[in-house]
Amino acid sequence: MTIKEYIIDGAITTFMDRENKLKEMGAPTIMITSIGEEIDRLMKGILKCSGDTDLLEEEYISVEKKKGRGGKPYFVFNGNINYFPHARYGRFIAKGEVL
Repeated sequence: MTIKEYIIDGAITTFMDRENKLKEMGAPTIMITSIGEEIDRLMKGILKCSGDTDLLEEEYISVEKKKGRGGKPYFVFNGNINYFPHARYGRFIAKGEVL
């Protein structure tokens, strides 16, 4: 399994839960439709991510969830690959320092 596949699996689960909650709340259809479109993209293996995207193809070994600036969560894959799902301009991945 690659890092990209791991991220896509987690994102699909998250978006499906969000979509179900929005349907229960009676949210506007545009919100439900946009989440549905994102789920479709992820199911096709399309992940919009910037940064060093070659890192997405590396083998997934381990992941650790951490908190960054402002309390936003980010993930450290294999001990030195930082993935920021809620970065300022969208998803971002970069090689970090080995501690």
